[in-house]
Amino acid sequence: MNWALFGLSVTAALFALWLISAVRARAPWQAIVVGLAFVLVAGVNSAAPVRGLIDPNYIGYAFGVFTAEKGVAVTIVAGGVFVSAAAGAFAALRRGRPAKTVVALLCVVFLGTVGAPLLTGAIADIDGNSIQFGEYLTIPGALSTALLFALVVFPFAAGLLWAAPAALSRETGLRARNS
Repeated sequence: MNWALFGLSVTAALFALWLISAVRARAPWQAIVVGLAFVLVAGVNSAAPVRGLIDPNYIGYAFGVFTAEKGVAVTIVAGGVFVSAAAGAFAALRRGRPAKTVVALLCVVFLGTVGAPLLTGAIADIDGNSIQFGEYLTIPGALSTALLFALVVFPFAAGLLWAAPAALSRETGLRARNS
């Protein structure tokens, strides 16, 4: 099975559903930026949950601090990242406080689990990072570091700054009745 094609297919379907939802929600630009980052994270983690379950030769899984050896462990860890990111993408399009709380919390999670290791790795050796999509494509060195900052770290930092005030607000969005 071509796992890159499988992952691209899942990503395309997720993106199409998210884009339809974004247009219907008339989402602000901040929601688009953070939502796209979540779709991207879900997309790059879309094949691993299935592949970990059915491919005995799969080399294992690593995404930030999330790692797993072969088998069901890959399915659980990568599946958790995929589902969390997909939920974050759609939550970013919602306007309520609970949705912004989910977005803010997931931004903190991804900044802490992907952004912090990336930053410390970049400080130690900017060429030491790589983005690997199975056996088919590897983006090495400083280019991968720059791409990860632009596509994962910056959008989640911006998303946290955007969602946190609404998440921490005491207003529920419901108006009190004047009776």
